[in-house]
Amino acid sequence: MRHPWLLLLASLACASQAAEVYQYIDEHGNRVFTDKPPLHVDAEEVHLPEVNRTQMPAPAARPAGQQEAADDAPAAPPYRQLALTGLPEDGTFRANSGDIQVQVQVQPRLMLQHRLQLLVDGQPHGQPVRSILLRASNLDRGEHSLAVQVLSGERVLQQSATYPITIQRTHVNAPARRRQ
Repeated sequence: MRHPWLLLLASLACASQAAEVYQYIDEHGNRVFTDKPPLHVDAEEVHLPEVNRTQMPAPAARPAGQQEAADDAPAAPPYRQLALTGLPEDGTFRANSGDIQVQVQVQPRLMLQHRLQLLVDGQPHGQPVRSILLRASNLDRGEHSLAVQVLSGERVLQQSATYPITIQRTHVNAPARRRQ
């Protein structure tokens, strides 16, 4: 047989045209519908109305520029919460050495392949780590900003809000020190 699909389609087309519905009343007075008329009862053929068919419009094709923009759209951030904690209420650290320590709150837990990178004044400070305890060392006195990024390799996945802080360090030439 050379074209089995053609034969199958032809038989399906004939079968759909031959589908008939019959109705009759049984011995209990119930109306019965069937596709095969019973031999012992006088059944009448039911003529069904044409089936409603709706053509769905083809989706409109987006221009090439819009397609690329949709493909480049950033995925949802992997963490629903990413924030620095352990900061003083007024944002002021009194650290003569310029060393501070902050914690990172991450929800859900940090995935194994991800690292945290502390940003000081928008620049990476130290190496990316898996620990939620981050340290910044030898910060100059004055105002700074802190943030944390989640990295996957070299790629930034998510960044926290920026937190302003102030570092207070004792000045060597402070008037109180000169009297000693």
